[in-house]
Amino acid sequence: MQVEHRNIKTSFALIAASIFALSLLNPIVAGAQYYSQNDQKRVITIDKKIRLPKDNVILDNVSDTNYVFVEGDTIEFEIVVTNTGNEDLTDIKLSDVMPQYLSIVFNPGSLDKNSNTVNWNLDKLSPGESRTYVIRAKISGVESANWIQTMKLTNKAYAVAGDVNDKDFATYFVAKKIVPTTGDESLPAKTFALVSVGVSAWYVRKLARGY
Repeated sequence: MQVEHRNIKTSFALIAASIFALSLLNPIVAGAQYYSQNDQKRVITIDKKIRLPKDNVILDNVSDTNYVFVEGDTIEFEIVVTNTGNEDLTDIKLSDVMPQYLSIVFNPGSLDKNSNTVNWNLDKLSPGESRTYVIRAKISGVESANWIQTMKLTNKAYAVAGDVNDKDFATYFVAKKIVPTTGDESLPAKTFALVSVGVSAWYVRKLARGY
């Protein structure tokens, strides 16, 4: 009976040891499976920014307290495309939908004037690699617009590489040129006074000559 009791205790000890060993092994296996699932990933990101005409400042979005663009201003859009995964990305299609009141000066790829969209392709991006593109334009047509107040506009950039894609938007404000308040409000009055003086002088001179 003592031998049988020892065998039972030994069996329980072996079972307990086995369970403990499996409990230690399972996290490793689970961790290995988790790592394996995320080892290969395809990710693309696109970042859209706007450069201000002053101070060489680049912002994600330009508020009306930062700067308000007016007719004739140059606006520059910067697009950064990055492969943030760990696989090569190929045959990347990029597009930038431009808002109203722009006259394109410089752009990559081609401009579709019907949709006001700039389109271009990138053959390959290696993991961690980035490419930067610039679109430059002039603010145009604002003065003839049928609105008076400041208008908010949005520029939209897209990147597609097979089954992965990303987009980013950048906003800014345009407005019609405003005549400076100081000194200029009196311009009509000054003009009228000047004309009046001229007419009066001409009339006095005419009377003096008698014809």
